[in-house]
Amino acid sequence: MRAELVPVVRLSASHAYGTDFGGLSTVLVGDTPFDVEAALVAGARAVGVATGGYSAAELAAAGAHAAAVTGIGDHFRRCHRPGHRRLS
Repeated sequence: MRAELVPVVRLSASHAYGTDFGGLSTVLVGDTPFDVEAALVAGARAVGVATGGYSAAELAAAGAHAAAVTGIGDHFRRCHRPGHRRLS
């Protein structure tokens, strides 16, 4: 279950950054209702990003604290095509 990964990542982040990431200090960003459920079960904030598999409405209905629509996949493909100049 995805919720089992949240405490593992929290502990790793805590060791890396020397701070507590318990409760709502953790924000889980995902694109499925299962990701939203994992955040809620772990007591974290859930942000749903509708990348195509599920709509923002479905992610919100699953309990996401916020849900957004994105064309990030299209943007990623445009920015990483051969010959594209990166702005870094």
